[in-house]
Amino acid sequence: MPPRAEVYDLELETVGEINMLTITSCHREDIFEEPSKGWFKAGNKFKYTYRPLKGIEDGRGCLLDVGSYEKGKGRHAWGTVDFITDTETLLATTTCDGAVLRTGPVSICQAKAGLTQRIKFDQRMKVSPDKGCEVLRTTDELLYEYEMPKEECVFYFGSKDGAYHRHTTLGFESVFVRDVGGS
Repeated sequence: MPPRAEVYDLELETVGEINMLTITSCHREDIFEEPSKGWFKAGNKFKYTYRPLKGIEDGRGCLLDVGSYEKGKGRHAWGTVDFITDTETLLATTTCDGAVLRTGPVSICQAKAGLTQRIKFDQRMKVSPDKGCEVLRTTDELLYEYEMPKEECVFYFGSKDGAYHRHTTLGFESVFVRDVGGS
């Protein structure tokens, strides 16, 4: 997770040809059709300059989602970028989809909906979830466990001394199957 900045220069590269690219924030969606026919002749690379709009995109919880789509072979790729603001300072340990990671003050977990995930802190934390995302369970306010929700959810954790951590979950229900056969 990168810290907040006024400008980000993104360099995107996918396995397949990019026939359409979408870049979506909490405020805008930019769609590029056939970007591989323009500046980038390789067909699988794209450069994008992101300037978050002050007062809307520079606050906490404004993710940047990138989607790349290929017509011919049906390949697609996507990614999500979350940005660290000045308010998040507290580290956490996440147990997400088979990996245990010590994370910075902002964390993301992507896993199949319904699977059990965890987030743990070194001090007691209170949590404020997005509406409809009341899935966390705890007995000690240090370790929180949850079944991955289907939708994107953001959880704001805070300690009594004013330290914060933001945790985003990205649940999915199925895996796309594509034909990768030879020519």
